[in-house]
Amino acid sequence: MTAAKEASDEKRPTLEELKAWPANVSVDQAATALGISPSHAYALINDEENGCGDPKRKFPAKFYRAGESIRVVTASIIDLMSA
Repeated sequence: MTAAKEASDEKRPTLEELKAWPANVSVDQAATALGISPSHAYALINDEENGCGDPKRKFPAKFYRAGESIRVVTASIIDLMSA
């Protein structure tokens, strides 16, 4: 099964469900909401942090590092889904 297929098999949350999420979520949760695979999400984040890859291909939501973890700001996902 491809990564894209895995992402499409996950149930994407509705906007109302997203509004009930905590202030920040894991990259895996964010990827599900955005309809992309977690591996693709991590690749976009790593490319953006390292300044490599296509500058037009960035992770679409705001994220930050908390120690070894990467967290995604739920409000930025909601903004994307509301647009």
